Amino acid sequence: MTQDLHNLDEGIEDSFQFQLSGKKYSMKYPTTEEIQKSQDLKKEEDQMMFIYGLIKPLDDGAPIQEALKTANTKVLQRFNQMIKAEFSVED
Repeated sequence: MTQDLHNLDEGIEDSFQFQLSGKKYSMKYPTTEEIQKSQDLKKEEDQMMFIYGLIKPLDDGAPIQEALKTANTKVLQRFNQMIKAEFSVED
């Protein structure tokens, strides 16, 4: 019987980038520990602050929560779809 080594770290990034209103942002993938801690957050505002805490501007852009305040609903819809797609553990 062969024993194949599955390298689960290969090709995995720590973060991904996206653009909003012409500004670039980087969002780090949370660790399992961070996800578990976030599940204890009851208020939607606290949950959003957790998500926002994972996002950093790459240029002179505003913090993501400020940029999202002026975004229209289609942009917010795309933001939510991106979050779901990037954080999904299903294939």
